[in-house]
Amino acid sequence: MMFTFISFDVETTGTKPDRDKIIEIGAIKFVNGTAQESFSSFVEISQPIPPEATRIHGITDEMLRGQPKIEDVLEEFTSFCGNSVLVAHNAIFDVKFISNSALDVGVPLPGKLILDTYPLSRRALPDLFNHRLENIVKHFKFEASLHHRALEDSRYCGLALVEIIKLLKKKEKNLDSKKLVQWSGGEIRFPEIAPRARQLGFL
Repeated sequence: MMFTFISFDVETTGTKPDRDKIIEIGAIKFVNGTAQESFSSFVEISQPIPPEATRIHGITDEMLRGQPKIEDVLEEFTSFCGNSVLVAHNAIFDVKFISNSALDVGVPLPGKLILDTYPLSRRALPDLFNHRLENIVKHFKFEASLHHRALEDSRYCGLALVEIIKLLKKKEKNLDSKKLVQWSGGEIRFPEIAPRARQLGFL
């Protein structure tokens, strides 16, 4: 049961989507279980990155100078995603940040379902002591370089979904997309941004 999907991830200045900002977005298209095209961009922001955030992802204020604004990055991200199913690890975190940013600038977002590898990994790997992405990477012995950078975490997430589906197929003979959505936490989607975009004159 392999299909085309796009795994994505964001890096931020903190954990509060109503206050903190996206500073990097990454996404990778997987076709039949193999990584193909990728998208990655820093985001220029008007506030300094807290030192505690930089210690996690290694992104500094200097790295963001002269980078695209969030509205341009979100438009490119949406274009890259097209009509593909989306995948993220602990997806609600990324969805809230991207949705809040899109509402601020009036940019429409992809409308497809978003699968969450966090609950799916809990079902596929019930004995794993912790289902953080880095622990899943270690469990599957993926070749790893950076953690907490958007493009690399997107790659790990996509690879994890491929392996998780293999495990679930062994446990569930009639695995289908409906069960994947159910076990992923239901129909997670980005909210409809178009009315707000029209109001601000973007559409």
